[in-house]
Amino acid sequence: MRHPNNIMHAMALQGYGPEAMLGAYEGWSVADVEQLWIDTALSQDRPVRPYGTLGIRPARSRYFNFTEHGFRGDGTDQPWPPRRDHLVVFCFGNSTTLGFNVADDQTVPAALQARLRARGVEADVYNFGQNTYTSRHAFVSMLDLADRGIFPDVAVILEGFNESHYAFGNPNLVRHLDRLYQTERRQKKLPLFAAIADGIGRTWREHMAAIPDSFSWALPPEYERFSWYMTDEAVAHALSAPDDHPGMPLDDAVADLAWRNYRTSVGLIEALGAEGGCRPLFAWQPVALFATRPQQRLLERLYYTLRQGSLCAPVYRSLARRGFPGMAARPNFIDLSRLVMEFDGLAYIDHCHYTPRFAIAIAERLAGEVMATISGRS
Repeated sequence: MRHPNNIMHAMALQGYGPEAMLGAYEGWSVADVEQLWIDTALSQDRPVRPYGTLGIRPARSRYFNFTEHGFRGDGTDQPWPPRRDHLVVFCFGNSTTLGFNVADDQTVPAALQARLRARGVEADVYNFGQNTYTSRHAFVSMLDLADRGIFPDVAVILEGFNESHYAFGNPNLVRHLDRLYQTERRQKKLPLFAAIADGIGRTWREHMAAIPDSFSWALPPEYERFSWYMTDEAVAHALSAPDDHPGMPLDDAVADLAWRNYRTSVGLIEALGAEGGCRPLFAWQPVALFATRPQQRLLERLYYTLRQGSLCAPVYRSLARRGFPGMAARPNFIDLSRLVMEFDGLAYIDHCHYTPRFAIAIAERLAGEVMATISGRS
């Protein structure tokens, strides 16, 4: 039976069980880890949000709690609307910001709030991370909040993994949503019992389908020249090549696709933030396939199942070599891609998500940047 947590399912394809990542959860039992992964699977229940994006349904559980206001809890009673006599920080990003497969109080935003308060700042930090999101989705999330008249003092956008992951777009999601829509249209045209039989048949076929060796990732036709990056050879190269490797012939072209999208999102977020007096801070996040020692990550075989994540290697190497064009000198941009080199210990639970200890290290750096931002750094 398929595990409700999609990463646990991917791990099972490679022969891993929950005991394989016990090293990432200090003092936890296998039963604790299993419950955590069941709870965080609640984040995969995706309703449609304003502007057509996918969100997360409100959820209550031992380790994962998501509010009706669109943010993940941090284990405390967070006020909403935000208190205007406090520094209000909204964190936007992908599942690494959300904190997939860690508890509410172990996420980067939760650690950021603790670090700011330890420095004497009355800060309320809200976790607006979402699975599969990129910086473009961060803009749409901010726009939805702005429509309700809600702006933070500082917006932290922690991205990079999904910018790389979706360098070629997200055709699988588009096809999936279109299939659901077309199925609904077809069933509405059928007589009642025929529609019920059609739904039962489709569910049975999906349940009986053979488990694949890896999750497919078909590139759109216009990107066929990049097909090598989806091969086992490319994944092996991403896992083993040094960070100063001169790169493959198309690395810069892949990076340019991701960077163009990111730079456009930066402009949109800055323009929106200016309307509400919000100061954005763009943090290029650490990833497991750049600047990371093998002993700092787990589950090496998982990268062959979730192979599109290996696009981080060419994107990050190319951008680092070229100095993050147009962003490196900006005061509201921080490159965290090499932060793991200053960190001693296990940094990644799986192919991309941070251990609680590494989340604290990221939050410590972000706290310093937020402090500099509110002090009036220009």
